Amino acid sequence: MPKEGRIAVSGAMRGLRWRVAWALVALAVVGMWWYASGGAGYILQVDYSWTGDMLEGADVIIDGEVAGVLERRSGQYVTGFRVDAGEHQVSVRTGECAGRPEAVTMDGRNRRVVFMADLREGVQNGAFRCTVVLRR
Repeated sequence: MPKEGRIAVSGAMRGLRWRVAWALVALAVVGMWWYASGGAGYILQVDYSWTGDMLEGADVIIDGEVAGVLERRSGQYVTGFRVDAGEHQVSVRTGECAGRPEAVTMDGRNRRVVFMADLREGVQNGAFRCTVVLRR
């Protein structure tokens, strides 16, 4: 093969190597983004920015068990919990306020569900009562 032909093939191979390298980098970036965003799992989030610090540390109950507590991350009043596919009962309670359960179905259409937590307060039978209400 003449020298000019070898140089052309060598240049073409170098260009192909760069394209393959960029494709691998792009694939790695997409993979990291997918993993960081929760992957293929289901995420249930409770946004308690309406109540602020009043619900900080409140228990989140999913299907009758405490799944964790509400805590700020990066200054945001949102806490997320991984759940399995299917129907779940969710409520939030503090020492002073009972939680009203809400049902949610996690499926292919609902991979990430956000509840807004709010407090309903009042006097009932002469005693102060409050309830944590979840809204979608």
